[in-house]
Amino acid sequence: MIVLAIETSCDETSAAVVEGNKLLSNVVWSQIKDHFRWGGVVPSIARRAHEDRLPEIVSRVLNDSRLTIGEINAIAVTVGPGLAPALEAGIEFAKKLALEQKKPLIPVNHLEGHIASLFLQRKSCQPFINNFEPFNLFNLSDHFLSLIVSGGHTELVSSNLKSQNSKLIMQHFLIGHTLDDAAGECIDKIGRELGLGYPAGPVLERFAKDGDPEKYKLPVPMERSPRENLNFSFSGLKTAAIQTLYKSHSISKVSLRQTKELSKQEICNFCASFQKTVIDALLLKLKRAMTATGLKTVFLTGGVSANNQLRRRAGALVRSSGGRFYAAPKKFSGDNAAMIGMAAQFSFNRGEVARSLNEIAAIDRQPGLNFPS
Repeated sequence: MIVLAIETSCDETSAAVVEGNKLLSNVVWSQIKDHFRWGGVVPSIARRAHEDRLPEIVSRVLNDSRLTIGEINAIAVTVGPGLAPALEAGIEFAKKLALEQKKPLIPVNHLEGHIASLFLQRKSCQPFINNFEPFNLFNLSDHFLSLIVSGGHTELVSSNLKSQNSKLIMQHFLIGHTLDDAAGECIDKIGRELGLGYPAGPVLERFAKDGDPEKYKLPVPMERSPRENLNFSFSGLKTAAIQTLYKSHSISKVSLRQTKELSKQEICNFCASFQKTVIDALLLKLKRAMTATGLKTVFLTGGVSANNQLRRRAGALVRSSGGRFYAAPKKFSGDNAAMIGMAAQFSFNRGEVARSLNEIAAIDRQPGLNFPS
């Protein structure tokens, strides 16, 4: 099935054409410049930018894939979770296109999109992930764990893939999620306090490379929670981190963005310590999840999965337990329509096609998927 996919859950405007699990074209238009001055995503600005750019982006992916809209079998669109105004821009565009072209419309859960990116292949049918052969993996095990880490989500998901009536059906079960802030959101907040700009993650990682991760002792969130508790919490880490800086350097309660009292090396040391603490918290729960489920095949995805230290340490943890580790290609770790097009194949196989365009709206969860709001 050839799917035209639309993704507008936050601040990336994206469209893609996916045939089965083969990616024919993918365009992502970042809105970072639109939101930079505000230090974060402004929903109303995001919506207008999506509305302005979608027609051009869709035209580009169709041209790149050398297909006409008439050759598309279905249209897929992210329906949530995400920023409601941003989601609505993509949903309304997809509805209009589906109605005009008389194409079925497939609602897609954004989180399943991140997981589905594992299966994407190039036009040549070669996987984007080295040493991974999509679907052949499941000759040995049809269950795997996903750790989704992004600006809006931190989730542990157990997934299984099975053949039913000659169709591949994928089901997901949420086993852990953030109770408050996501890991990426916490990183961005600390980055803003340090004056690192937006988004702060890549900049914080660069500073951390030259810092001492043991310089500052920060509490690992939920380290003492019961072993069966696989949820995350990052809201307290921001407060603890800022208080540590104030206390260590006798800085008054003025925004760190306005102070010049920290040297570059001190910022590097703090970034290294903070990054280590976030990763410690993520891997603590990943290790517990592997023990609780017995699953040793792990997929790391989401925007924060582009962090090299997280990829290295997560891979080492999984492989030390005799497991198999796969990280999303960095080009697909953030929000993109390619993953939505891939997820649409699984949604379609489960029968999740809109019966009426009026029933499609920005929602927190998609029927049939055990994902959080």
